[in-house]
Amino acid sequence: RVLDDALVYVHSDGRAETKAEFMTSLAGGGVDYVQIQPERSAAFLCRGLPSGENPCVISEQTLVVMHEGTLHNLRNCATAVYRADALVYYISRPLPDAGRCELP
Repeated sequence: RVLDDALVYVHSDGRAETKAEFMTSLAGGGVDYVQIQPERSAAFLCRGLPSGENPCVISEQTLVVMHEGTLHNLRNCATAVYRADALVYYISRPLPDAGRCELP
């Protein structure tokens, strides 16, 4: 299992999707992740979450994404939070041209 049933996936444009919505979007071709290139990342334990301590990864990445027929070149800072062995939260935000993720 890669995605937790309680997954909340927040896209860099602010859209939030449940696991079911995210999987439907992928399967239906609404979103196609053409390329994902991680640039820098850091893994650590997140504290203060309702489920206690969770493994987390913050990463800077460049992406090529096809969304509803339009190709987008993106540069994002993403935070991934895991519960056991599955992704439970994914939050992405756009980075300005020279911006960097703040890594722990």
